[in-house]
Amino acid sequence: MKLKSLTHPRTPDRLQALNADIESILHQDDVDSEKLLALISDRELLISEHLSSLNAADKKQFSVPEVEINNYLISIVSDLGKQTLIDATVRIRQRKAAKKYLE
Repeated sequence: MKLKSLTHPRTPDRLQALNADIESILHQDDVDSEKLLALISDRELLISEHLSSLNAADKKQFSVPEVEINNYLISIVSDLGKQTLIDATVRIRQRKAAKKYLE
């Protein structure tokens, strides 16, 4: 899957580093959901801190691309959740089938 960058021209350095960590996890074949959620929570806190340090005009210039990136992350995490559910369902069915054959 081709992933979109989580960074834009107004992204502060600390957020760029955090975004790189998130992107790294998303590029893995087996995504570590717990680590991803922890990084996304850290990202949310960092963005809140950054927003509180900006004036109104800068907040708007920073927020517009961040809303788009946030929506993109929500979409990615939602897709990962759906895939996890599908994988779990397949495994449960496989276990049930294996139990049937063992009986």
